[in-house]
Amino acid sequence: MKQLLSIILSASILLGAASCSKGLSASQVPKSVIVAFNKNFPGATNTKWKNKGDAYEATFTAKGGQKTSVKIGSDGTISNK
Repeated sequence: MKQLLSIILSASILLGAASCSKGLSASQVPKSVIVAFNKNFPGATNTKWKNKGDAYEATFTAKGGQKTSVKIGSDGTISNK
């Protein structure tokens, strides 16, 4: 019984953590965040967005082909990872 309870609890924690990092479409990201991103990373491709608390994380391919990510606050402030 304890083993079954432990398995169920572990599965619940994993599913909860996975749902917190759910990807967003660009239309779900505030305009101020999109504007700051486009201004600072022109030519970025393959951009994927995630909500990270009160900030948004963009994972993308930079102009030079390097895959990178950046966090941007809802006010458009860019912070380091």
